[in-house]
Amino acid sequence: MGLDGVETCSAQFADYKHSDWANITDILDQPPNRRRPIRRGLIVFQCTRGGKSVGSTFYADALTSDYDALREWVRFYWQHPEARAELTDGRALERLRQLTANPRANDAATMTPKRE
Repeated sequence: MGLDGVETCSAQFADYKHSDWANITDILDQPPNRRRPIRRGLIVFQCTRGGKSVGSTFYADALTSDYDALREWVRFYWQHPEARAELTDGRALERLRQLTANPRANDAATMTPKRE
C-alpha cells in the first residue's frame, strides 16, 4: 500500500496487479458472487479497470493470524484518503498495532485520523 494505491503479487501465478485508490470500489473478505467461501484470511480488492469490474486477491493469512484487523486497516486507508500520509512513516504501523491489540479499536472514534 502506498499513497497512490495498492499492489498485489502472486508468486505462484506470476501475477502482479497495481490498483489506484480511485479505482477500488470495495474491499471484501471473499470474492463476490461465490456460493461458498474460498478460505479465510483474504483481502479482495474489487476494482474497475477499463470499465470492467475485476478483483485482486491478497492472502493476508500468510502474514498474520489477525487478518480481519489487517483488512479493516486497509479498508480504513481506502475510506480515508486524508490519512494516507501515515503510510509514509510509522503512524500506519502504530494504527495497525492498535487494531491487533484491541479488536474493538476499529470503531469510528479510534480509527479517526489524527490531525497534526
